[in-house]
Amino acid sequence: MANLADEYGTDVEIYIKALTTTIHADTPTGAPAGLHDLLEQLGLERHAYPTGEPLYIWHTVPDHLGAEEQKHLANRAIPALLLAGYTVNCDPEVFDEALYQQAVHR
Repeated sequence: MANLADEYGTDVEIYIKALTTTIHADTPTGAPAGLHDLLEQLGLERHAYPTGEPLYIWHTVPDHLGAEEQKHLANRAIPALLLAGYTVNCDPEVFDEALYQQAVHR
């Protein structure tokens, strides 16, 4: 499985998974539990493969949200991650400057 956070050397890579509409947040192999916990607190869902011995952990924006709300959630997460000291890269297809600025002001 491709892990963009490992590939690009960031703490979190936010992007839309190819051939889907799902917004993913990749974390590097061996990322601290605090990062995974923070992503969950921000509303993202944790996934692991294989089950039982996680070698690959990623997060997604919940599928039950509409497309715009998914984008809002992803953009609202960025300032909190940055304030916690993590490096974040967000694909331009997901990133919305206005949503990000609203989150920063909150």
